[in-house]
Amino acid sequence: MKKVRFSSFGFSSILLIFVMICIVTFATLTLVTANSDYKLSKKVAAKSTSYYEGEEFVYRRMEEIDNACMDAYLQAANANAFYTKMNLLDSHEVCITYSVSENQYLEVILEITYPASDTEHFMDIKKWQLINVPMEIEDTGWNLIGE
Repeated sequence: MKKVRFSSFGFSSILLIFVMICIVTFATLTLVTANSDYKLSKKVAAKSTSYYEGEEFVYRRMEEIDNACMDAYLQAANANAFYTKMNLLDSHEVCITYSVSENQYLEVILEITYPASDTEHFMDIKKWQLINVPMEIEDTGWNLIGE
């Protein structure tokens, strides 16, 4: 009878190959995750930048309105003359909108007030809201949940 000797060379090679496959798999998963995180970060940064550009636009517009209100206040004798100079006869509200993205816009509604004294302000912010425009989803005609 022949004695068959078991060589441990094959087992160590298989173990080494298995460990290398695991390392390559985890490295690939790490690379894919890092890439998707990077893309998401770029999208969030672009949205944030666009929103803050909209805020800056609104603040500049509010400054222009405030300067116009001050000029009208100094020239007007009463509230009716003030609102006439500001072209706000029917409604005392001013709406400022800025398109943040394709389906979002910033809407600010200001109420222009005639101040009772020189130390009061000319406007109150009634609404400051980021509004999402609903996207139209194309109907494929498939009813997957049931009739």
